[in-house]
Parts: sequence; structure tokens; C-alpha cells
Amino acid sequence: MKMTKKRKMIIISIALSVILVAIIMILCISLSKKPVVQKETIPEIHVIFKQNLTAEVFSEVMLYDYIDSIQNGTILTENIPINTSALQNVEINISIADLAQHKHDFPLTINIIDTTPPQIDEFNRTITIMQEEEVTLTEYIKTSDNSKNPTSISISGTYDNKIPGTYPLTYIVSDSSGNTTEQVFELIVNKKPIQPEIDKTPAPQKNNYPYYIKINRLQNVVMVYGLDDSNQYTKLEKVFVCSTGKATPLGKYRTEGKYKWRWLFGDVYGQYATIIDGDILFHSVPYTEQSKDTLEYWEYNKLGTKASLGCIRLTVIDAKWIYDNCPSGTMVELYDSDDLNGIEKPTAPVISETNPNKGWDPTDPDIKNPWNQ
Repeated sequence: MKMTKKRKMIIISIALSVILVAIIMILCISLSKKPVVQKETIPEIHVIFKQNLTAEVFSEVMLYDYIDSIQNGTILTENIPINTSALQNVEINISIADLAQHKHDFPLTINIIDTTPPQIDEFNRTITIMQEEEVTLTEYIKTSDNSKNPTSISISGTYDNKIPGTYPLTYIVSDSSGNTTEQVFELIVNKKPIQPEIDKTPAPQKNNYPYYIKINRLQNVVMVYGLDDSNQYTKLEKVFVCSTGKATPLGKYRTEGKYKWRWLFGDVYGQYATIIDGDILFHSVPYTEQSKDTLEYWEYNKLGTKASLGCIRLTVIDAKWIYDNCPSGTMVELYDSDDLNGIEKPTAPVISETNPNKGWDPTDPDIKNPWNQ
């Protein structure tokens, strides 16, 4: 049966409609799909710190001192000083921006340590005490530490203050971090002398010896006693500052002779020398030549301390007084005591190194003495 023209037209219209609907559906499906956008990859930040993350206490270090390198980022934290004022762990957050300017924090811990041994500021190389005298050896040393924390002091070695002798000892100074410093010294225990009483021996009838001289070696003081109304040596007439020495003896002696100038050991000279016993003399502070303007002023400034080889050093005015007023045969007693029995220890003038008159003893009564001009 042949199709009519009208029917053909209907079939074609339907076919075209189906095709059009299909095209529209395909377009809708295509338009509904979102395009795939590829994300940009941001490189990871790498921070490399120094291997040694420590700092010495009270040292000057900065934050950047501990950063070796930064990859793929820029540091935002300032280069601040590290607080090293105490032994502690210092924790810091370091801010770093990546290539997209996003901020990231990285923790850093710096350990504040002390590796420096403590310091000995002052100490006595030799400490001298009397037999049976109590002594606190740590009072003779001063220490400090860079951490500014207290140090501890111990003594290595043994001694017996009841037995005279020389004892080698060692200070051991420790800080709170376990660092130590050692220093050797010696303790000398001297035999305890018999304390002398004031001599009650009457002077000779002819009064040939008007004075009795006592020397306290520990105090470096000379005391001159005159006769009282009972003809006994109890009247204190003079007190002189002096310098004794390691070889200064103990005991009683009578003076033997006098010299206006006397050659002394060390190739030096002393004024107004009076022999006490053998090579032990009263005399002035030494001179380099037999001339009054060559005084060893640096030795003069030691008067009042143990400084001689064994003689009794005095100012010129005091040595001259003994020379002028104490005849040969005058009794001299040497002893040790911590007590001056209320007597005030005198002092000698101090001579400055820059003083143009330093070659002269300031007490010398010589009319040529520039100190007297």
C-alpha cells in the first residue's frame, strides 16, 4: 500500500522532532559537566637548623645564628637576641611564609648551658696559723662564675692544727654545672710560743739600759718600755711599725753593736743598724746604694707586713731613735701574739711611684730631705 503524502510528512516531522530532542539532551548533558581545573602544587618548606642548638650562659647570640638554611620560604620572625641570662631551655616559634605567602610556624629549642670553669679571683698561696688555732680555709679565697650562681669550695688534703708543720692542700671550686677549678696552696702551722709577761727584772743599779724592747712578729710592731717608779720595764715609751721576715727568731737577745750604714744581704744598705743577734738587725728600709736618695720605696710601702729576710725594718726616724737611745746590751724580746693589749698599731707614710721624692724616706730628719722642704 502506498503511503500518502500527508502521512510521509507526519513521519518526517516525528523523526525530526526525535533528532532535535536528542541534540538538545546531548547539549544539556555537555553543559552540565564542569571543566576540570588542575591545582597548582606549592613546594614544601624545608628549614635546616644548625647542629649545635646550645649557647653559653650570658653569651651574646642571635636567632639567625641557629638557622643554617630555608628552602621554599621566607622567614617572617625578626633576628632577635636569645635570652642567655639563666641556665634554661629557650623555646621560640619561627614564622616562615611559603611561596604562596601562607604562614607556617616551626618550633626551635635552644639549651643555655655553662661549660666555663669557675674563676678564682683572690686566694692566699700561704696561710699561716699558730698551733691549735682554728681556721676556716675557705675564708682565704674569693671565687666567681660566669653563670653568676654561687660556687662551692672544698679542700683536698689533710692537716692537723695541733701539729706544727707545712701542709700542701688544694682548693677545688665547683659551679652548678659541674665545672671545676683547682688551686694548690699550703697551710703552715707554727709552734705555739709561750706568751711573754712584762719583764719585771730590775734595771742595773747604774741604769745603763733605760729601755726594754719587745717585738711582736705576728703584728709587725716594736714596743719600747722604759722604767717605772719601781725601776721595772712597764712604762710604754715608743711604738714603731716594722717589717719582720721568715728568719726573724723568737726569744730574748741583747744588742751588740751599731752602724750608721750597714751592708745587707741582697747587696743593699741600711741606715742606723743595731745588731740584735748575728745577722738579725734593726735597720731602715733598704737602699740600693749607700746614699739617702736611693730608698727602695716599694719595700718601704710594705712596712707593717712580713717583708724582710729576717731583720727588723723600720722607718729612718725609728731606726735612728733606737740607734741614739738604746745602748749595746739593751734587751730585745721577740714573740708572737694576736693581741696588742690595746696598743694601736702605727702606720708609715705611703710613697707613690710617681712622687719625685720617692728615693728618700719621708721620716729622715736629714736637712737635705726633699720631703722636709
